[in-house]
Amino acid sequence: MIVTVARSVRKESERPRWRPDLSLFKGTIAYGMKFYISIIAGVIIIRADLLIVNHFRGEAEAGVYAVASQVAALLMLLPAVIALLLFPRVASDPDPRGEFALRVTRNASFLMLLICVAAGAASFGLPLVYGARFADSTIQLLILLPGVYLISIESVLVQHFTGTGLPPAIPVFWLVTVAVSLTLNFALVPYHPAEQPTGTTGDQVRLIDAALAASPGGRCDWGICTECGMGRVNRDEIPALLDLHGEILAAR
Repeated sequence: MIVTVARSVRKESERPRWRPDLSLFKGTIAYGMKFYISIIAGVIIIRADLLIVNHFRGEAEAGVYAVASQVAALLMLLPAVIALLLFPRVASDPDPRGEFALRVTRNASFLMLLICVAAGAASFGLPLVYGARFADSTIQLLILLPGVYLISIESVLVQHFTGTGLPPAIPVFWLVTVAVSLTLNFALVPYHPAEQPTGTTGDQVRLIDAALAASPGGRCDWGICTECGMGRVNRDEIPALLDLHGEILAAR
Protein backbone atom coordinates (compact mmCIF):
# COMPACT_ATOMS: atom_id res chain seq x y z
CA MET A 1 0.00 0.00 0.00
CA ILE A 2 2.81 2.41 0.91
CA VAL A 3 4.64 1.61 -2.34
CA THR A 4 1.47 2.22 -4.38
CA VAL A 5 0.83 5.55 -2.68
CA ALA A 6 4.46 6.59 -3.18
CA ARG A 7 4.31 5.81 -6.89
CA SER A 8 1.08 7.76 -7.25
CA VAL A 9 2.58 10.77 -5.48
CA ARG A 10 5.68 10.63 -7.68
CA LYS A 11 3.59 10.47 -10.87
CA GLU A 12 1.53 13.42 -9.73
CA SER A 13 4.67 15.43 -8.95
CA GLU A 14 6.06 14.72 -12.43
CA ARG A 15 2.98 16.08 -14.18
CA PRO A 16 3.14 19.68 -15.35
CA ARG A 17 1.29 22.11 -13.12
CA TRP A 18 -2.14 23.24 -14.21
CA ARG A 19 -2.23 26.68 -15.74
CA PRO A 20 -5.28 28.57 -16.99
CA ASP A 21 -5.46 28.94 -20.76
CA LEU A 22 -6.81 32.44 -21.23
CA SER A 23 -7.00 32.17 -25.02
CA LEU A 24 -9.07 28.99 -24.74
CA PHE A 25 -11.31 30.59 -22.12
CA LYS A 26 -11.83 33.67 -24.29
CA GLY A 27 -12.82 31.59 -27.30
CA THR A 28 -15.20 29.31 -25.42
CA ILE A 29 -16.87 32.09 -23.42
CA ALA A 30 -17.47 34.12 -26.58
CA TYR A 31 -19.09 31.14 -28.29
CA GLY A 32 -21.00 30.16 -25.15
CA MET A 33 -22.48 33.63 -24.68
CA LYS A 34 -23.85 33.68 -28.24
CA PHE A 35 -25.39 30.26 -27.70
CA TYR A 36 -26.74 31.23 -24.26
CA ILE A 37 -28.41 34.37 -25.61
CA SER A 38 -30.29 32.32 -28.21
CA ILE A 39 -31.47 29.82 -25.60
CA ILE A 40 -32.63 32.43 -23.09
CA ALA A 41 -34.35 34.46 -25.80
CA GLY A 42 -36.27 31.38 -26.91
CA VAL A 43 -37.39 30.67 -23.35
CA ILE A 44 -38.56 34.26 -22.89
CA ILE A 45 -40.51 34.25 -26.15
CA ILE A 46 -42.27 30.98 -25.31
CA ARG A 47 -42.83 31.46 -21.56
CA ALA A 48 -43.11 35.18 -20.87
CA ASP A 49 -46.57 35.50 -22.39
CA LEU A 50 -48.03 33.16 -19.77
CA LEU A 51 -46.72 35.37 -16.97
CA ILE A 52 -48.07 38.45 -18.73
CA VAL A 53 -51.51 36.85 -19.14
CA ASN A 54 -51.54 35.88 -15.46
CA HIS A 55 -50.66 39.43 -14.43
CA PHE A 56 -53.12 41.32 -16.63
CA ARG A 57 -55.93 38.83 -17.29
CA GLY A 58 -56.01 36.87 -14.05
CA GLU A 59 -55.47 33.28 -13.00
CA ALA A 60 -58.54 31.92 -14.80
CA GLU A 61 -57.43 32.94 -18.29
CA ALA A 62 -53.81 32.11 -17.46
CA GLY A 63 -54.85 28.59 -16.46
CA VAL A 64 -56.65 28.04 -19.77
CA TYR A 65 -53.72 29.44 -21.73
CA ALA A 66 -51.29 27.31 -19.72
CA VAL A 67 -52.93 24.15 -21.06
CA ALA A 68 -52.43 25.24 -24.67
CA SER A 69 -48.86 26.42 -24.07
CA GLN A 70 -47.90 23.21 -22.25
CA VAL A 71 -49.22 21.07 -25.10
CA ALA A 72 -47.26 23.25 -27.53
CA ALA A 73 -44.11 22.82 -25.44
CA LEU A 74 -44.67 19.05 -25.40
CA LEU A 75 -44.86 18.98 -29.19
CA MET A 76 -41.49 20.73 -29.43
CA LEU A 77 -39.68 18.03 -27.42
CA LEU A 78 -39.10 15.81 -30.47
CA PRO A 79 -37.32 18.46 -32.59
CA ALA A 80 -35.35 19.44 -29.49
CA VAL A 81 -34.06 15.88 -29.19
CA ILE A 82 -33.27 15.76 -32.92
CA ALA A 83 -31.36 19.04 -32.59
CA LEU A 84 -29.46 17.69 -29.58
CA LEU A 85 -28.31 14.69 -31.62
CA LEU A 86 -27.58 16.73 -34.75
CA PHE A 87 -25.29 19.30 -33.11
CA PRO A 88 -22.32 16.99 -32.28
CA ARG A 89 -22.58 15.42 -35.74
CA VAL A 90 -22.34 18.82 -37.44
CA ALA A 91 -19.61 20.06 -35.09
CA SER A 92 -17.43 16.97 -35.62
CA ASP A 93 -17.80 16.95 -39.41
CA PRO A 94 -18.36 20.53 -40.67
CA ASP A 95 -20.17 20.77 -43.99
CA PRO A 96 -20.22 24.30 -45.48
CA ARG A 97 -23.17 23.39 -47.72
CA GLY A 98 -25.10 21.88 -44.82
CA GLU A 99 -26.36 18.94 -46.86
CA PHE A 100 -26.67 16.59 -43.90
CA ALA A 101 -28.36 19.21 -41.73
CA LEU A 102 -30.72 20.01 -44.59
CA ARG A 103 -31.65 16.37 -45.03
CA VAL A 104 -32.38 16.01 -41.33
CA THR A 105 -34.39 19.24 -41.34
CA ARG A 106 -36.44 18.07 -44.32
CA ASN A 107 -37.32 14.81 -42.59
CA ALA A 108 -38.04 16.55 -39.28
CA SER A 109 -40.26 19.14 -40.97
CA PHE A 110 -42.37 16.43 -42.60
CA LEU A 111 -42.65 14.52 -39.33
CA MET A 112 -43.61 17.67 -37.41
CA LEU A 113 -46.22 18.50 -40.05
CA LEU A 114 -47.92 15.18 -39.37
CA ILE A 115 -47.64 15.69 -35.62
CA CYS A 116 -49.08 19.20 -35.77
CA VAL A 117 -52.01 18.06 -37.92
CA ALA A 118 -52.71 15.27 -35.46
CA ALA A 119 -52.40 17.68 -32.52
CA GLY A 120 -54.82 20.08 -34.19
CA ALA A 121 -57.40 17.32 -34.51
CA ALA A 122 -56.78 16.16 -30.93
CA SER A 123 -57.07 19.72 -29.57
CA PHE A 124 -60.86 19.46 -29.73
CA GLY A 125 -60.60 16.84 -27.00
CA LEU A 126 -58.97 19.19 -24.49
CA PRO A 127 -62.33 20.35 -23.03
CA LEU A 128 -63.25 16.71 -22.53
CA VAL A 129 -60.07 16.11 -20.55
CA TYR A 130 -59.87 19.36 -18.54
CA GLY A 131 -63.53 20.38 -18.46
CA ALA A 132 -65.81 22.84 -20.23
CA ARG A 133 -64.05 25.83 -18.67
CA PHE A 134 -61.00 25.02 -20.81
CA ALA A 135 -62.88 25.16 -24.11
CA ASP A 136 -60.84 28.19 -25.20
CA SER A 137 -57.63 26.14 -24.99
CA THR A 138 -58.62 24.48 -28.27
CA ILE A 139 -58.52 27.67 -30.34
CA GLN A 140 -55.43 28.83 -28.48
CA LEU A 141 -53.57 25.64 -29.35
CA LEU A 142 -54.70 25.87 -32.98
CA ILE A 143 -53.26 29.40 -33.12
CA LEU A 144 -50.00 28.20 -31.57
CA LEU A 145 -49.51 25.24 -33.94
CA PRO A 146 -48.03 27.21 -36.88
CA GLY A 147 -45.46 28.69 -34.49
CA VAL A 148 -44.75 25.24 -33.05
CA TYR A 149 -44.12 23.89 -36.55
CA LEU A 150 -41.82 26.74 -37.57
CA ILE A 151 -39.81 26.81 -34.35
CA SER A 152 -39.37 23.04 -34.70
CA ILE A 153 -37.83 23.55 -38.15
CA GLU A 154 -35.69 26.41 -36.82
CA SER A 155 -34.40 24.45 -33.82
CA VAL A 156 -33.13 21.68 -36.11
CA LEU A 157 -31.86 23.83 -38.96
CA VAL A 158 -29.98 26.25 -36.70
CA GLN A 159 -27.73 23.40 -35.54
CA HIS A 160 -25.80 23.84 -38.80
CA PHE A 161 -24.97 27.41 -37.77
CA THR A 162 -24.34 26.38 -34.16
CA GLY A 163 -21.98 23.60 -35.18
CA THR A 164 -20.05 25.79 -37.61
CA GLY A 165 -19.41 28.82 -35.40
CA LEU A 166 -22.83 30.47 -34.80
CA PRO A 167 -22.71 33.80 -36.68
CA PRO A 168 -23.34 36.80 -34.40
CA ALA A 169 -26.34 37.77 -36.53
CA ILE A 170 -28.40 34.86 -35.14
CA PRO A 171 -28.38 35.90 -31.43
CA VAL A 172 -29.03 39.46 -32.63
CA PHE A 173 -32.12 38.21 -34.46
CA TRP A 174 -33.28 36.54 -31.25
CA LEU A 175 -32.78 39.70 -29.18
CA VAL A 176 -34.75 41.78 -31.68
CA THR A 177 -37.55 39.20 -31.63
CA VAL A 178 -37.64 39.21 -27.82
CA ALA A 179 -37.99 42.99 -27.82
CA VAL A 180 -40.81 42.88 -30.39
CA SER A 181 -42.54 40.02 -28.56
CA LEU A 182 -42.51 41.69 -25.15
CA THR A 183 -43.61 45.03 -26.62
CA LEU A 184 -46.58 43.47 -28.39
CA ASN A 185 -47.58 41.37 -25.40
CA PHE A 186 -47.50 44.30 -22.98
CA ALA A 187 -49.36 46.46 -25.49
CA LEU A 188 -52.10 43.97 -26.40
CA VAL A 189 -52.63 41.50 -23.56
CA PRO A 190 -54.19 43.99 -21.08
CA TYR A 191 -56.92 44.82 -23.61
CA HIS A 192 -57.49 41.49 -25.37
CA PRO A 193 -58.33 37.92 -24.29
CA ALA A 194 -55.71 35.22 -23.97
CA GLU A 195 -55.93 34.30 -27.67
CA GLN A 196 -53.84 37.40 -28.43
CA PRO A 197 -50.52 36.20 -26.91
CA THR A 198 -50.86 32.92 -28.78
CA GLY A 199 -50.99 34.88 -32.01
CA THR A 200 -48.10 37.17 -31.11
CA THR A 201 -45.95 34.20 -30.04
CA GLY A 202 -46.52 32.51 -33.38
CA ASP A 203 -45.78 35.75 -35.21
CA GLN A 204 -42.46 36.18 -33.38
CA VAL A 205 -41.44 32.63 -34.26
CA ARG A 206 -42.19 33.37 -37.91
CA LEU A 207 -39.95 36.43 -37.66
CA ILE A 208 -37.10 34.28 -36.33
CA ASP A 209 -37.52 31.83 -39.21
CA ALA A 210 -37.51 34.69 -41.72
CA ALA A 211 -34.37 36.13 -40.13
CA LEU A 212 -32.68 32.73 -40.17
CA ALA A 213 -33.48 32.34 -43.86
CA ALA A 214 -32.01 35.81 -44.46
CA SER A 215 -28.78 35.09 -42.58
CA PRO A 216 -25.55 34.64 -44.57
CA GLY A 217 -25.78 30.86 -44.28
CA GLY A 218 -29.43 30.93 -45.27
CA ARG A 219 -28.57 32.58 -48.59
CA CYS A 220 -26.09 29.96 -49.80
CA ASP A 221 -26.92 27.20 -52.27
CA TRP A 222 -29.01 25.21 -49.83
CA GLY A 223 -32.36 25.84 -51.50
CA ILE A 224 -33.99 26.00 -48.06
CA CYS A 225 -37.27 27.37 -49.33
CA THR A 226 -37.83 24.47 -51.73
CA GLU A 227 -36.50 21.73 -49.49
CA CYS A 228 -38.11 22.36 -46.11
CA GLY A 229 -40.79 24.92 -46.82
CA MET A 230 -39.11 28.09 -45.58
CA GLY A 231 -39.50 31.12 -47.79
CA ARG A 232 -36.30 32.70 -49.08
CA VAL A 233 -36.01 36.17 -47.58
CA ASN A 234 -33.29 38.75 -48.17
CA ARG A 235 -31.96 40.70 -45.24
CA ASP A 236 -33.13 43.99 -46.72
CA GLU A 237 -36.70 42.64 -46.65
CA ILE A 238 -36.78 42.25 -42.85
CA PRO A 239 -38.08 45.86 -42.22
CA ALA A 240 -40.92 45.23 -44.67
CA LEU A 241 -41.76 42.01 -42.81
CA LEU A 242 -41.92 43.90 -39.53
CA ASP A 243 -44.28 46.46 -41.09
CA LEU A 244 -46.46 43.68 -42.46
CA HIS A 245 -46.41 42.03 -39.05
CA GLY A 246 -47.78 45.23 -37.49
CA GLU A 247 -50.52 45.51 -40.11
CA ILE A 248 -51.62 41.93 -39.45
CA LEU A 249 -51.89 42.57 -35.73
CA ALA A 250 -53.83 45.79 -36.32
CA ALA A 251 -56.33 43.91 -38.47
CA ARG A 252 -57.00 41.28 -35.79
